[in-house]
Amino acid sequence: VASADWKWILTYVERIKAVTAADVQRVAATYLVPDRATVGWFVPAANVRTASAPMSLSAAPSTSAPAKPATATAASATPSTRGVADRSSARSPAANAAPPALPFAARTVRKVLANGLVVDVVENHTVPVVAVRGLVAAGAVHAAPPQSAVAELTAKMIARGTTTRSKEEIGASLADVGAERRYLPTPTHVGIEADGMARDLPLVLGVLADELRRPAFAPAELAKAKAELENDVLRADDSTSARAQERLAQLAFAPGHPYRPLGRAGKLESLRALGVNELRDFHRARYVGNGTILAVVGDVDAAAVIAQVSALFGDMPAGAAASFDAVPRTLAAAHATREAVTMHGK
Repeated sequence: VASADWKWILTYVERIKAVTAADVQRVAATYLVPDRATVGWFVPAANVRTASAPMSLSAAPSTSAPAKPATATAASATPSTRGVADRSSARSPAANAAPPALPFAARTVRKVLANGLVVDVVENHTVPVVAVRGLVAAGAVHAAPPQSAVAELTAKMIARGTTTRSKEEIGASLADVGAERRYLPTPTHVGIEADGMARDLPLVLGVLADELRRPAFAPAELAKAKAELENDVLRADDSTSARAQERLAQLAFAPGHPYRPLGRAGKLESLRALGVNELRDFHRARYVGNGTILAVVGDVDAAAVIAQVSALFGDMPAGAAASFDAVPRTLAAAHATREAVTMHGK
């Protein structure tokens, strides 16, 4: 489709069946040649830590120079000495065996703060980068039906400035170090994603703490965010795929269920009725320690990461733990339903 036009897919199967062995040999002789090949290989060093067996928190890092690869030594040896080098490298299997891989749970350091916030850290010193993933139990399932849009709108406002910094200042600080972060609303929670160099983790965690705990909810930014979500609703209403999925969910879930879409009119009505006070109330209730989980993986020290998270999030209000007890169970339909959604001009 990308190399021709959309009709090309209609004859795709026939074209594949028409390919002969001679065609394959001709293409292979043209492209599978040494001049077109790229070959890479890893040369292990003796003191490099691996992801499968990280150094313990108390162990000091080695300062010795990396050992030269045995292959390089053998290649540079003279014929009279190469045999000696080969024999010296033929150690016992026990000496050459890699350290046993640790189970993932054994490599995970977990800390639950006094306010209920959970932080998991996995050290991986393969490359000097770090990834942060997490969630806050602040999805639409926790919003009352008349305010169903409050969860998504609040998540959209998290990255639009805090009480201490503007969104431009935060964006510049992240861009300066090549880091990024995202907040992804779902029906049950708001996902947290951040990536960057390991050395910049304190900056990244500082931004996350500032945005998750102290969003500004500036009226001007709120007006922009509402306009953007309104456009999203209108675009989805004009999409055959989105309309089909929306109607399917409406048939599957009863009115009042958080997974049942409101439809265009209901979404716009809910969105337009929301103001700064509603967002602040929802944020105060749901962006709390008992609903927050953070996972940090990368070239980091677990104890140091836990100390940083404790300092940044330790006094975050504990709040109430998320509960799904009030979500009604969906019963199987008594009979199958078939429905056609008419969209004029489609």
